[in-house]
Amino acid sequence: PTTAPTTAPTTAPTTAPTTASTTTPTPALFFNEKVDLDVVKAIVEKAKSTPALAFKDVSKDSPNAKAIEVATRLGIITGYSDGSFHADATVTRAEFATMLLKALGLEAKDPSNFKDVKDHWASDAISGLKASSITNGYSDGTFKPNNSISRAEIAAMLAAVINPNLTKETKFKDILGNWAEAEINMLSDMGIVKGTVDGLFKPNANATRSEALLMILRMLNISLDFSLDIE
Repeated sequence: PTTAPTTAPTTAPTTAPTTASTTTPTPALFFNEKVDLDVVKAIVEKAKSTPALAFKDVSKDSPNAKAIEVATRLGIITGYSDGSFHADATVTRAEFATMLLKALGLEAKDPSNFKDVKDHWASDAISGLKASSITNGYSDGTFKPNNSISRAEIAAMLAAVINPNLTKETKFKDILGNWAEAEINMLSDMGIVKGTVDGLFKPNANATRSEALLMILRMLNISLDFSLDIE
């Protein structure tokens, strides 16, 4: 009688099935886990269809006019009730906290963890940065919201948002030994902060509104593949 075939039955293919792409996505620059880059991108996308605000004291050829326009589209700033921006005015710690919170799309928190901002107009914004470990205030438990913010203080807050590859190489001749020296050096390497033509950073100088705004936008721009036209 006819014998059974000796050929083994066809086995399952030995080639592994095609798998999903193994390409590792480019990691987000923001290391702070409370900052969601997708939220930031959504804010930027919405800004494309948002009209910019015009300020009577900011002409198209004014320094940082581009940055100010982008910031109004992003909802970071609104200016003053009289239609002015006051680009060269100093910015308070409360004002900067509010600008930074909006730029990062973080949620405001209530109540505040600082004993001197409980009833302050920026209490929720300040608390939001505290909850995200972006600011810890002062050792006495205060935030000093109405004090003008220094350039070094801004550097410290921004360094608490982005990947902290701190460097000991001093970039400016007037920051050696400064409490925020490493943060300033890192932000300088990344192009987020810049000094004067004579090699100074002036860490203790009060930041102007346009300076503070530009530093925030430069930080965002790095994570957004430089898609913002700010300078």
